[in-house]
Amino acid sequence: MRKILLLFALFLVCSKSMGSDIDDKSTYSFPNFQTVEEYQQFVGKKVTYFPYNNGSNSKFVNFLGNNKRTFEILKIKKGLKQDWKEILRTDWKIKDVMTNQKYEIVIYSGDYSILKEHYNNMFWEDEVRIMDLPIFNCLGDFSMSLTKVEKPENPDIQYGDIKTITDSITKYSYEDNYLDIVLFGESEGISFVLKNKSQHTLKILWDEASFVDVDGSTSKIMHNGVKFSERENAQPPSTIIRGANLLETIIPTRNVYWDDTNKDWKAKSIYPVHPFDGTKQTILMLPIQIKGVTNEYLFIFETNFNFIKE
Repeated sequence: MRKILLLFALFLVCSKSMGSDIDDKSTYSFPNFQTVEEYQQFVGKKVTYFPYNNGSNSKFVNFLGNNKRTFEILKIKKGLKQDWKEILRTDWKIKDVMTNQKYEIVIYSGDYSILKEHYNNMFWEDEVRIMDLPIFNCLGDFSMSLTKVEKPENPDIQYGDIKTITDSITKYSYEDNYLDIVLFGESEGISFVLKNKSQHTLKILWDEASFVDVDGSTSKIMHNGVKFSERENAQPPSTIIRGANLLETIIPTRNVYWDDTNKDWKAKSIYPVHPFDGTKQTILMLPIQIKGVTNEYLFIFETNFNFIKE
């Protein structure tokens, strides 16, 4: 019954907004890679094609059409050397998922200013060339799974187990003899419900907490009740008395920005801008004070991009 109540409370956390909408994560654009090996990680994956017609590259639209389509990348190899060292040419073989028709295309990437300078020279009569991947997106979504919890060596705190809770949203629970926490990753941050199991008051020291993204960059965090505009101010600790729960959503402060267009504060996604193959780590460090002693709990997540296979 207690676990059901925790899950219900966590659902309420998910329903709350901290200042911006969650982005649609069905498609992610390719980065402007500098080596063929970086592109080759996507061989065997599926991408979406979006028509991109600005006049100069209408030849490509005429080649693949004006409709959104799904392609599988069959092969990517380095193309012929170019006169411009800052530009990478890669030769791609792709297959239309619906018709099984195969296409060979040439993609240039690199220094945009040089691409633009030689833009008109890139469209020869005998082949189709794309500049800087303007029309391909990867199909899939990012996910985070809690794989490990670390804390300082404290004989009073016994290590607990990590459990996966499958619901409408996959959540992860960790429990030791002092706390019981259920948490999961969202687009902008990490939500959790923390229950104080001990007979002592617990405190979360927000000013000492931090978030490490997949690139290894560290950021301070903010939580529910803190205005985006005041994210750099001191944040008082949250006190959790024995038997009580704390519902929270944390956001890295470095992801918060002022949107001049909409005249509002927003938060970027904690997920990378571009997809990647394999697994990377994301870490949330929560300093929890127990009996006057600060214990740095490290919640270590595996972040993946889940390519759509069908």
